[in-house]
Amino acid sequence: MKVIPILPVKNGKVVDLHFENGLKTGSITHDVFNVINQLGNVYDISFFIDLDAYFGGNQQIEVLKNLCEVNTIWVDPSPKWSDDIIDPFVAGGEWVAMGTSNLRSLDEMEEAADISDRILPSIHWVHGEILHRYKTRKEGLEDLKYHLDYFKDLGMESVLFMDLPRINLREGVEPEIIEMLMGSGMDVFLAGGVKEQDVLRYTGLGVSGILLYVNDLLEKISRMKPKHHKTDPQKLPEMEPAVQLNPLGFVDYT
Repeated sequence: MKVIPILPVKNGKVVDLHFENGLKTGSITHDVFNVINQLGNVYDISFFIDLDAYFGGNQQIEVLKNLCEVNTIWVDPSPKWSDDIIDPFVAGGEWVAMGTSNLRSLDEMEEAADISDRILPSIHWVHGEILHRYKTRKEGLEDLKYHLDYFKDLGMESVLFMDLPRINLREGVEPEIIEMLMGSGMDVFLAGGVKEQDVLRYTGLGVSGILLYVNDLLEKISRMKPKHHKTDPQKLPEMEPAVQLNPLGFVDYT
């Protein structure tokens, strides 16, 4: 199983994130490169949520390009149209996520699938419903099944289920949702409500990966004062990972 930290990035800073009638950011910020250097000691992959693109439509391509030189990056650039995925791939993103709440139409997902086979459809789930602007005439779990069938028919092999209100919580994922996701025959990734202690249970269920909101790590960074060096005044002191690791490094369970 892959364990992937979520990096919500606004104006080059990792920010704390919550959902309240939409995604909201808090006042705590961290330099994204300080954070990625710490995460790179533990995780092989990071999930970059481009909040500049989400809130204003301008993708942080240079930031993404530099991050891709440090770690393998999956990126959600909040694409509305299929062409919005091109620059993130050129910048070095390994997978590009397309969230249902941003898309103008599901047809954009189909067109994106013609551009690349490394599209990650991302289902944005809010209080029992998929968040989207287009019409499907479906609701709740019926709408979830409709989307899973649609993605599978496009030949997509993976899907990300993101429970937005639980993005920084650890309350678990409802069994009926897990059952439907696993019944899709796709590789399933979960975000929102999951915690590092769940990794073995989700591995046993066949989940391919979980995405963790690294609030514990961010809080720990914020409590630490950087050491001052002549050559690199912003360098952070070495620190232990905020999560409990197993002897394998807690990166990839099989």
